[in-house]
Amino acid sequence: MYKTLSSGERRALYILNIIFEVEARKELDIATLFIFDDIADSFDYKNKYAIIQYLYELQQYYTNSYQIILTHNFDFFRTIVARLGLSSDYALYPEITKNSITLSEMPYQRDLFKSWKENLNNNTSILIASIPFMRNLSEYCNMKEEKKKLTALLHIKQETKDITVGDLEEIIKTMLHQDKPLKNNNLKSSEKVKDIIYNTADKTVDAFQKNQDKDTYLLQNKIVLSIAIRLKTEEFIIKELQSDENKENCDNTSNQTSHLIKTYQKRYPDKNKEILTRVQLITPENIHINAFMYEPLLDTGYEILVKLYNDITKLKI
Repeated sequence: MYKTLSSGERRALYILNIIFEVEARKELDIATLFIFDDIADSFDYKNKYAIIQYLYELQQYYTNSYQIILTHNFDFFRTIVARLGLSSDYALYPEITKNSITLSEMPYQRDLFKSWKENLNNNTSILIASIPFMRNLSEYCNMKEEKKKLTALLHIKQETKDITVGDLEEIIKTMLHQDKPLKNNNLKSSEKVKDIIYNTADKTVDAFQKNQDKDTYLLQNKIVLSIAIRLKTEEFIIKELQSDENKENCDNTSNQTSHLIKTYQKRYPDKNKEILTRVQLITPENIHINAFMYEPLLDTGYEILVKLYNDITKLKI
């Protein structure tokens, strides 16, 4: 019979066997440590929540047991933390370097955007990382001018080089309906945002390579690197395409990064193919406002982003 079951049915049968063992141990009150490794990975949401409910019941009614729950799924992670009522001390993520593995408190357990909003004035990385989120908000709210400027900070447009920190702060202030002025204490209003993005990415990479910054793994730093990688990629391709005889109209309003890479690879099939392919695969096309769409960034190795940023920075026409 086992040979006729699908992989999903086999996994369900496997979990039923586990539950049988768990219930037997609970009945006998045997002290037990349970380690659940991506237990709900292949199930739909209905069954995921059924498993979460069962883990909650274990926590409540099997008092002689302990649980270690491992997952790659950020949405499942946050749901477990919320439904099981775990304190932040028990919700951890690994920081892995060449020399060590450490467990740290996961900073995105509750409301990411509320935390970012409160730190726009004192954290440059958060200010930059807010750009794609604000762009999505401007699109949903039909704020055309704000959307245009914010898009020009995620793609190379004619106006990209002219947008200042003051412009960005005014846009965010308007969108968040803040009465108080938004003024990042680390920056001058006249500074160009594109330069700030590149400088912040450089500092983030430098701190990571020197192992000086314990916060390099945070989401805002990954978003800064992703934005910088995409801008540098577009900047390189546009300069190269416009330097040859068959100049290309590079200001494409839809999927610009992908369009530029495909155009470049068609024009120069043997040049920088591996690096540009990595940009397409690793750097998200859009970082949306919900948790599902920034989950890939959380799961992307920091070393991968750092290497890609360094590789893109070294490209020369």
